[in-house]
Amino acid sequence: MPDSTRLADDPYGAAFSSPSLQRALERSRGRLRPLTAFPGLREWILYMQVRTRVIDDALRAFVASGGRQLVVLGAGYDCRALRMPELHATRVFEVDHPATQRHKRDVLARIDTTSPSRYVTWHFEERPMRELPGALAEAGHDHEAPTFTIWEGVTMYLTEPAIDASLRAIVAWSAPQSQLAMTYFARNVLSEPSLATRAVQAIVSRVGEPWRFGWAPAELPGYLAARGLELLRDISLADAAHQLLPADPRDSTSPPRIAASRSPVLRSRRRSPSRRSADVHVLVVGSGIFGITAALELRARGCAVTIVDAGSIPAADAESTDISKVVRIDYGSDEDYTRARRTLPRRLAALERVVADGAVPRDRRRLPHALADATRRLRT
Repeated sequence: MPDSTRLADDPYGAAFSSPSLQRALERSRGRLRPLTAFPGLREWILYMQVRTRVIDDALRAFVASGGRQLVVLGAGYDCRALRMPELHATRVFEVDHPATQRHKRDVLARIDTTSPSRYVTWHFEERPMRELPGALAEAGHDHEAPTFTIWEGVTMYLTEPAIDASLRAIVAWSAPQSQLAMTYFARNVLSEPSLATRAVQAIVSRVGEPWRFGWAPAELPGYLAARGLELLRDISLADAAHQLLPADPRDSTSPPRIAASRSPVLRSRRRSPSRRSADVHVLVVGSGIFGITAALELRARGCAVTIVDAGSIPAADAESTDISKVVRIDYGSDEDYTRARRTLPRRLAALERVVADGAVPRDRRRLPHALADATRRLRT
C-alpha cells in the first residue's frame, strides 16, 4: 500500500493468509498496482485501516493515561500485543475459541514468534458469558484495575441476547475508568441493504456467519446505560477516513465514502466511488467459471485483469469443471432464477453422461471447451 494510506502496520497479518495466495502474489510483485487500486478491495482495505487506526489510537490514549490491562474479546488473529510497542507493560488477555487460538499459535510458531498475550480459551456456544470474568481472573486479570476491552467485528454476527450477555460480562470485569471499543452496524444497513451490502451478506451467510444485529444510533446511549455503560464517543468512520487519508479527489487512494457511527462504538457502511474502467486493474482470485467469466467481462469493459489461482488456469478442481457440483436453489423472490437452478442438476447429469460416452475429452482442464478458449482469449 502507498505510505499515505498505511494507517496501521501489521507485519504478522500476511502469515495468516493462504500460503498459495502469498506465493502467487509474490510472483506477481512488481507487475501489480497497489492493492488499493482494485475496486471493492480498495474500499475494504481502507475501511479496515481506518477502523484499526481509530481503535489503536483510543488504546494508545488509554495506556498513556496509565491503563495497563487489555482484553480482546473474540480476538481471532489480532496481533496488537506483538505490533504495538506501547503495550510492552500491559497485560493482554485474548479470549477466543480453542480452535482459533490453536491455529493462531501454530502460525506464530511457524514464523518463530511468541505472543506475550495470555490466552483465555472460551467455548462461546457452550459456556455462559457470566462465567468469563472468573476465567479472566484465573488468568491473572485484576478486576480492580481499569481495563480496555476491544470487541471488534463481532456484534453484527450475534443475536441480541448474546450481545446483552456479553455487555453485562464486560461490565463485570471492568473497574471504574475502564473503556470499551466496539464496532457495530447501523440497523438500517441490515434492514435496507444496498446492492453491495446484499452481496456481502450473501457471502458471509454462505460461510455460516450471517449478519444478525444492528443498533439505531439514537437508541445506543440508552441501551448501553441500561447495562451500566456510558457512551463517551461514537466516531464516524467517514469523518475519521477524511481526517486520516488523503483528501485530494484526484488521488486514487483518497478515502472511500464510509457511513459510520462514532467511537469507541463504531458502525460501518461503504460505498464505492465511481472509477473509469481504463484506470482500473482488477485482481481475480480463483479461475473457476465465475472467475473466468468475470475476468472476460471486465476485459470487455476495458479493465486490466490479473487472475490468481493456486493451480492450473482454468482451475482443474473448481466446482465448474470438477465432477462434484454444489447448487444453490433458493433465490428468494427471484422465481425465474430459482426455477432455472432447479433444472441445473438434471442438466449437469446429462453433461456427465456425454463425457462418459466419450463425446467430450475426460481431461477436466478442457471441460468445457469454452472455458479453456475463454482463458486463451483473456491471455492474448
